[in-house]
Amino acid sequence: MFQADLRDAAAIEKMFRGIEDKFGGLDILVNSASVFSSATADDATPEHWDLQMDTNARAPFFLAQCAARLMRARSAGKIINIADVAGEVVWQTYLPYSISKAALIAVNRGLAKAYAPQIQVNAIAPGPVLFPDYYTDEQKQTAIERTLLKRAGTPLDVVNAVVFLIENDYITGEIIHVDGGRHTM
Repeated sequence: MFQADLRDAAAIEKMFRGIEDKFGGLDILVNSASVFSSATADDATPEHWDLQMDTNARAPFFLAQCAARLMRARSAGKIINIADVAGEVVWQTYLPYSISKAALIAVNRGLAKAYAPQIQVNAIAPGPVLFPDYYTDEQKQTAIERTLLKRAGTPLDVVNAVVFLIENDYITGEIIHVDGGRHTM
C-alpha cells in the first residue's frame, strides 16, 4: 500500500517513485480524495479555503502530473477525477468547496488537452450518494428532492461510471454526471 499527504507535492512524488519501483508503471489513476465542509462567503477562513483548494484541486493536479509520467512511458493511461455537481451548481453554504470542485473540473479539461492522445482524462460528478455523518434526515431529503430521480445514488453507481470510463477508449475531457439529474435543476 502506498500513501502520502496529498497536500505535499514532494510526498506525492515519493509515493509515485515507490509505485514505479514496485510495479514499473501505472495504467489508471482515480483521484477521489476530497474534503467537504461548510463555509459561506462571509465565514470562510484562509485556512478553510486552503484546505479545500489544496485537497480538492491542487492534489489531483499533481497526482495526475506524476501519474502521467508513468503512463506516458507505456503510451497509454486513464485518469479519472471525482468532481462534484457542486462545481457546476455552486452551493452558497459550501462556497469554498464548490469553488475547489469547479477548479477540479478546469484541471480535468486542461489535463485532457495536455495529455492527449496518449492519456484519457475524464471526471465524474456525483450528486447525493454518500452523505456526511452530520447530515440530518431533513438535509438528506432536501438533497434527494433536488434530483430529478428523487432518490439518492449509491457508491456502485459511481463505480459503474468509473468502470465505463476505464473500458472506453474514445472519451476524454468529459464530465459524467452521476447525480440523478441534479445538475439540470
